[in-house]
Amino acid sequence: MKIIKTSKGLEMPIQVFIVLFVLLAVAMLVLQMVSQQFQQQTEQMKKEEMKRAYQQRLGSMKETCSSLCQTANSEGTLASKAAYCAKSFTQGLDITQNALTQDYTEKFLVGIGICEDQLYCFHIYPCEVGTAKLNAKKCIEILCSYWDSQGFSEEEKNNALREFIKPGKCFDNQKNHWYVRLFDKDGDGKVSESEVTCS
Repeated sequence: MKIIKTSKGLEMPIQVFIVLFVLLAVAMLVLQMVSQQFQQQTEQMKKEEMKRAYQQRLGSMKETCSSLCQTANSEGTLASKAAYCAKSFTQGLDITQNALTQDYTEKFLVGIGICEDQLYCFHIYPCEVGTAKLNAKKCIEILCSYWDSQGFSEEEKNNALREFIKPGKCFDNQKNHWYVRLFDKDGDGKVSESEVTCS
């Protein structure tokens, strides 16, 4: 008795293999889509958390500056104005939303550059005491007057100014940086130590 093999016996395993291969490809595609969607949602949640942290930090800074401004208005003393002017935030504010606080940006003050790791109340919270608007320039005058009232010599006032008013770690004499705009007295687009003075 002869056994005859038909091609149908071979076709069945090949069809099963093709079906399994197609199912595997579809499963991999679905997994990839789910993974991408999960990644996008994770990134979106991370961005939202960074934005929330930024808003909280900025709110806290504004609250501190508001309190100092109110004190300056209620007391009206040179010391209370100087306290507002000298208040800096060196922990940084992630303005660029990249999880770093050492960047240079012109977004915060619209066209005026700032380092995220060296912000002052005069950058964050507008304060008027009487008719005086306590901006960066006015604050330098107030601080120098305060130190003068404390008996500081010219050299001591200049050293105090350099110690209390700093541009930030990202500072590289960027032409739009607030520090250059404030202290570039010779107009060369750079700030040397000799330009950071009370006089």
